[in-house]
Amino acid sequence: MKKVQSNHRSQQLLKPFDLAPYLTQFTDRMKSSGFTTLTIEGYSDAVAHFGTWLKINTLTKNCITKNVLQRFAEHLLRVLRQRKKIPFV
Repeated sequence: MKKVQSNHRSQQLLKPFDLAPYLTQFTDRMKSSGFTTLTIEGYSDAVAHFGTWLKINTLTKNCITKNVLQRFAEHLLRVLRQRKKIPFV
């Protein structure tokens, strides 16, 4: 399994892939509900990360199960642990 790097430059490479139509609807609803741009970007980044992870693992939106969500959660924990080791400049 390929790893998605956890630095700012690589976050720009994250794409929602199969989740794009749902992300568009979700962010449109958030905008119309008055959420801030920063909040919307945070959720968008999270969905893009999940979409990229699905793609790297050759999974589609139809493959999402509790087990898949658990695997992604474990991936996120590894990413967050790595971020703590990277000093901010």
